[in-house]
Amino acid sequence: MSDTTIVGALDMNSDKDRGMVRRAFGDGSERSKRPRWGGITDEKKGQYIQALDYALKLAIEKQDQRAINGCVKTLSMLEGQNQADEHLEMKYDRLDEGKATENIVERTIKVEFDRKG
Repeated sequence: MSDTTIVGALDMNSDKDRGMVRRAFGDGSERSKRPRWGGITDEKKGQYIQALDYALKLAIEKQDQRAINGCVKTLSMLEGQNQADEHLEMKYDRLDEGKATENIVERTIKVEFDRKG
């Protein structure tokens, strides 16, 4: 674990800076003006996560509920993105192998009509 909350010019101990991280990295959706993690290396992502972990440790020691919430919110956003990427990669791997990618249930439905008329 890192012993600093600073990554570049941002301090993960600052609610304002954590908010900048959440906004800057986008979600990759059409609404987002910038691609997710646009230009950010895996090494830099790791530095942000380590700094957030350390900021969370400090917030817990101080019992700062707002800081704890902000760190958890930012970490969970980053982890959610990682999981979404992993699931998408697994889906594409299954497509490449010619396998189903969604949960498919086959059912036979029998419908009878009353022909009185």
